[in-house]
Amino acid sequence: MFAVSAFMAFSVFGQEQYNARYPFDPDKQVNENVLKGEILHFTLDSSRIYPGTVREYWVYVPAQYDASKPACLHFNFDGIQFNAPTVFDNLIYKGELPVIIGVFMAPGNVKDNEGKLFRPNRSYEFDAMNDDMVNFIETELLPDVEKHTTSDGRPIRISKDAKDRSIAGASSGGIAAFTAAWERPDRFSRVFSAIGSFTGMRGGDGYPVLVRKTEPKPIRVFLEDGRRDAWNPLFGDWFKGNVDLEAALNFAGYEVNHQWSERGGHDGIQATEIFPDAMRWLWRGWPAPVANGPTGNDQQKEILVPGKTWKLSSSDITSAVGMTSDKEGNVFFSDMNGKTYKLNHDGSISETDIDIPHGAVTTTSGMSYMINKGGKNRSDYGFASIELKQGKRYVKVVENLWAPEAMVLSSDERMMYVSDNQSRWINTYLVEKDGTLKYGQRWCWLHTPERTDGMPDMSEAKAMAIDVKGNLYVATTMGVQVCDSDGKVRTIMSLPEGAVTDLCFGGKDLSVLYIICNGRIYQRDMNVSGIAR
Repeated sequence: MFAVSAFMAFSVFGQEQYNARYPFDPDKQVNENVLKGEILHFTLDSSRIYPGTVREYWVYVPAQYDASKPACLHFNFDGIQFNAPTVFDNLIYKGELPVIIGVFMAPGNVKDNEGKLFRPNRSYEFDAMNDDMVNFIETELLPDVEKHTTSDGRPIRISKDAKDRSIAGASSGGIAAFTAAWERPDRFSRVFSAIGSFTGMRGGDGYPVLVRKTEPKPIRVFLEDGRRDAWNPLFGDWFKGNVDLEAALNFAGYEVNHQWSERGGHDGIQATEIFPDAMRWLWRGWPAPVANGPTGNDQQKEILVPGKTWKLSSSDITSAVGMTSDKEGNVFFSDMNGKTYKLNHDGSISETDIDIPHGAVTTTSGMSYMINKGGKNRSDYGFASIELKQGKRYVKVVENLWAPEAMVLSSDERMMYVSDNQSRWINTYLVEKDGTLKYGQRWCWLHTPERTDGMPDMSEAKAMAIDVKGNLYVATTMGVQVCDSDGKVRTIMSLPEGAVTDLCFGGKDLSVLYIICNGRIYQRDMNVSGIAR
């Protein structure tokens, strides 16, 4: 551990800097009349999430820091940028920011046994569309930060409340900052992204679509870029990517601000000039949490109740694995031991012997279908079928399915929806009067997360439900994805925790959506009624 007096300079990412002029803000320059914080330098040389990586990081501790209570946090990718310590000295001294500890992290590098660089990890870490980096920050880097003390022995303590945290970066660091808050809005709620790489590097150009479809998250975003930003046209237009994201955030009801320059390129000139004002805007109203305005998503307006979100149905439920409901809105679930229970409307639980169908559907006329997964092993994909009960036996009506997991009928029972949990597709079939299924095709294209466990990107669609308007609700790893009657996903409902593994409508008038996440059952009041399955 040692203090440093020189800051890491802002990196230029492969493009000429333009001699642009921006409004002068004195708070970006050293003021000899204000109290100065200190900067500590450390190295982290072990990681479970990024094995073999070694990285440096710097910790800024303001003079006003009181170790008796956790401080707010500003996290930055690519080390110290934007003259941030000087800006914090000035704004904290003036009372325009709370007491903020800054953590400035360099990307990881992997070295061979001789100490030579084997693999730079920057793009893999920063451009990734998953929660690896934010989990690394939370479970590995920040705990390491809090092992240290200031030069005068004060322990470093950081708030875990999202309203007390901002995150920032430039280029790949800019998209990394947004991704961290997007994936964990319970940890970061204030984002400064300069010349962010919302382009086709590792899927970042898909963010505007996801933002428009996904239920708004409690994050506030400041975007910066210049019209001449085109670091590498192979991956797309950096400026257009930022403009598209800003438009999507506005559409979805986020608190978003931006600063575009006419001449700025892929550099840090403007970002450094506007950083004090960006921080004032991001932190305004603190300690109040960040809130969102109304979304422009018409399907969300139709099906979601404003101000309502997920709540636990019962704190006693911790191992639910299957769920269904009846026409009266009673909800039934099973646990890992095979026992079945009834979840009453008041949240109480009673044991029952009702059978919970999985991979089975019965029409109102009495025709029963089931999924036969065929092979005995996980790798036996492609041998599954849908079977129709005829008398005492089942007859195959669809063969050679890849990995069907769940079925549900449309409200008029003319269409059968079948999920393929090893892909991103929901298939549909016409239900004939004699029960045969015809004209099967891929119908609904689901969004899938970027996976890092070696498996292909897939939705893992586990269950489905239909509402009276014909919308299809699909339990996926990304949340509840809602398809319209044309098979287009138009809403992705937020996750309370983990992936959604089952769902159904229940409650009074079947206007409550129940889901299972990590073995616990959550419920949510809806603006639309469902159809009991």
